[in-house]
Amino acid sequence: MNNRCYFVVVISLVLIVTIFSYCNKNDNVAEEFINTFNLDIDSDKLKISTIYNDYGGVPYEGQALYKLEGIEEIELENEDWLELPLTAELSEFLYKDNDGVSVAKKINFPEIEEGKWCFVDRGKTDFTNPSAYNFSLCLYDEVNNIFYYYKIDT
Repeated sequence: MNNRCYFVVVISLVLIVTIFSYCNKNDNVAEEFINTFNLDIDSDKLKISTIYNDYGGVPYEGQALYKLEGIEEIELENEDWLELPLTAELSEFLYKDNDGVSVAKKINFPEIEEGKWCFVDRGKTDFTNPSAYNFSLCLYDEVNNIFYYYKIDT
């Protein structure tokens, strides 16, 4: 009986830690998103869905795509936010088929027709001579009021 009680306590603790870690992870994504793009949004109102995430194994190596919803009204009048379409370099990076599969297809990044976008270079990203990519990109779908937050670190 004593072993059974010990087992239940251990399993309960593992579940609690897992649940809190998951909740905290989404909070971190929301805060990271808000800080990266200098937005005045209440992170508690964001509904975050992970579309793709291959960060793991090697620290700070990977790419992720998040879908953020629940923002009622937001002004994207900052000069960093530009009207779509993307620049030719970014569009080619995302949507051009390299080795048979584009980045957008691999991570299920939708092609947005109407909206705005913001690019934050966290390194020295050079699309003409790609040795490393370290940037964050946000596309805002004005039609559906959805933000797509993409980040990559190589």
